[in-house]
Amino acid sequence: NTSPEHTAKLGKHSATLAKQRKKGSAGGEQGKTKTPKTKSKPKSDDDMMASLRELLGIVDQSEGLADSIDSETEEFLTVRPEQPISLPSKAKLLDVVIETMVFSARTSHTVSDLLRDIAHVDSEDTDARAWRHHLTWTLFHNKCFGRVERRVKDASDRRAEDRWYYDAAKDECVERRENFGGLVRTARRCTLRDTQYFFKQVPKLPSFRYR
Repeated sequence: NTSPEHTAKLGKHSATLAKQRKKGSAGGEQGKTKTPKTKSKPKSDDDMMASLRELLGIVDQSEGLADSIDSETEEFLTVRPEQPISLPSKAKLLDVVIETMVFSARTSHTVSDLLRDIAHVDSEDTDARAWRHHLTWTLFHNKCFGRVERRVKDASDRRAEDRWYYDAAKDECVERRENFGGLVRTARRCTLRDTQYFFKQVPKLPSFRYR
């Protein structure tokens, strides 16, 4: 049997241990709250250019971004789109773009084509720039879209728009790949290349008039 003095000493010892534990836990919580959160540093120009080159698949260091994209596309890919756009339904823009491509009569589309088919706006409208920003970001950052890079000039001496098509085999969504895989219209190989056509005047044929 333990004496009353011994039990009193044990009670005091347990009380001091409990106080020390409380102080230690409080100190740990205070230490956790006092630790400042490290903010992520913004990307430098070199890192941003390197990420753009990786996104575009540019391996040759001597090749510049101007050889692959225009200035507007470069601006759209540098900053994530923040200005909201109004979709006809609550579906994601990625799903809307894929459905537009699958059920369209065209096998490849430009950003201007998608702008008219989805947003029902022209390039001169006020909301066109925000829509182009969202569409460009979506097309470049999803592997299920194939890009036909065009470096030729159009009739107005401006760079022709790239053409895009849906590649169901590279779609990461299994359900979407199974639903749309059999509906995609396969494009001919010649349409998946950027070909420049020139007009060559037909030489004059000799006259066979009877004299």
